[in-house]
Amino acid sequence: MENEKLKVGNVPNLRFKGFEEEWESKKLGEVATVSSGGTPNRAIASYWNGSIPWVSTGLINFNFINKVDEYITEEGLDNSSAKLFSQGTLLIAMYGQGKTRGKVAMLNIEATTNQACGAITTNKNILNPLFAFQNLTKRYDEIRDLSNQGGQENLSAGIIKGIEINFPKIPEQQKIASFLSLIDERITTQNKIIGELNVLKTTVAKKIFSQQLRFKDDVGNDFQEWECKNLQDVCTIIGGGTPETNKIEYWNGDIQWFTPTEIKSNFVSKSERTISISGLKNSSAKLLPKGTILLTTRATIGEVAISLEECATNQGFQSLVVKKNYNNVFLFNWLKVNKYELEKRVNGSTFPEISKSEIEKIEIVTPCLEEQTKIANFLSSIDQKIQTEKQILELLEKQKKYLLQQMFI
Repeated sequence: MENEKLKVGNVPNLRFKGFEEEWESKKLGEVATVSSGGTPNRAIASYWNGSIPWVSTGLINFNFINKVDEYITEEGLDNSSAKLFSQGTLLIAMYGQGKTRGKVAMLNIEATTNQACGAITTNKNILNPLFAFQNLTKRYDEIRDLSNQGGQENLSAGIIKGIEINFPKIPEQQKIASFLSLIDERITTQNKIIGELNVLKTTVAKKIFSQQLRFKDDVGNDFQEWECKNLQDVCTIIGGGTPETNKIEYWNGDIQWFTPTEIKSNFVSKSERTISISGLKNSSAKLLPKGTILLTTRATIGEVAISLEECATNQGFQSLVVKKNYNNVFLFNWLKVNKYELEKRVNGSTFPEISKSEIEKIEIVTPCLEEQTKIANFLSSIDQKIQTEKQILELLEKQKKYLLQQMFI
């Protein structure tokens, strides 16, 4: 590849050797047809559960769509505004929840779509669909900004047709698309590796905690039988709280203070907001030691993480500090496998919640500390492998993002 930064004209920063012509600029509507689909009447059973794939925007995620969740019948297709689109059609989410709007996908199957999906069929003599897919992927934020302003920000067929796209001759488009497809395949493989490792860990953990799999001690002898306890025998359970938000002296201190939305990984260390010693003393928040298991118990139930340093939480937690002769990583993994034990004890009409007293009564069967430690170390080794594979995935995604920025205009 050559770097074109010192050259002038309508060319990208990074380019394959042998291509020197300037790129052409057109509106998408000049080089592609843009339409949308529809939804058959759900009240008519004969319109649904047929053999024709039907795509909704939830399936659009910078991906290639090979399977769908719902199918319609020929009768449903004939009696709605749904249309059958060919393999290779680009889909763009015109509206949808959260960050869905503006995402793109390509059909790897013949399928219909709902009305929230824009369907782009390129003139293949002018615009390679894979090249267009990568181009629109790169421009996600830009495309979202084109949305209609109003109560709900949407894209429309008119807006999509008006998107300006720069492109070279077909041979260069094909080379770019093929190159980026190789990276996409590597990313797909990496996601599959991570998925399989997650399934492996879940499967093995279930067998361990049901005692279908047992460890032996360092000389090959069986460990003693597991004992049934209540969680209150295994750990001390501590709630949280929120300092008054209008008192600035309670905030931006040195104490990490977590909310349930921050529990997204196995270990946490830095929170989005911090509180001061004064905020801790003048609220129901408690200082939790390093190694505490943070357990979400209000609205979001059963998410867990281990704190890597002293911290506090809001009232959406009941945190677990393990007692002597118990391993926190063992208990953490037990909670992940037995999340249903929490969910079935939930109360609350406004939002779901589980009380400290209910958590304390939960029964847990535990081995001796030595076997707990062996189990914890074994499951942690799988977690470390998963983390390594996620880091590889992150590097691949960064590489793809860089190339998209440099290889397109």
